[in-house]
Amino acid sequence: ESAHISGPELLDGVRELALKKFGMLSRTVFRHWGVKSTDDFGRIVFELIDRGEMRKTDRDQLTDFFDVYDFEQALVRDYLIDTDAAFKKFLPPKSDDDA
Repeated sequence: ESAHISGPELLDGVRELALKKFGMLSRTVFRHWGVKSTDDFGRIVFELIDRGEMRKTDRDQLTDFFDVYDFEQALVRDYLIDTDAAFKKFLPPKSDDDA
């Protein structure tokens, strides 16, 4: 049995990986690649399906990828910088009294 994920699930993974690898530059990197929306990722996936590199079920459609999220919102405005590691070295160790 092969694992299958939906278009929106794939796009969630794309967003998470991009933010992990490229951070605040994710949208810029995608733009450099010619990817301006989730629709473009759908076209890439369906091109790979047409070439036999990926498979789809009868329920999968190109439109599953359309307008799943807005790049500006998902990759720029919603981006949070994790400062815990950066500031951890400046904070005194917690004592039992802090609890």
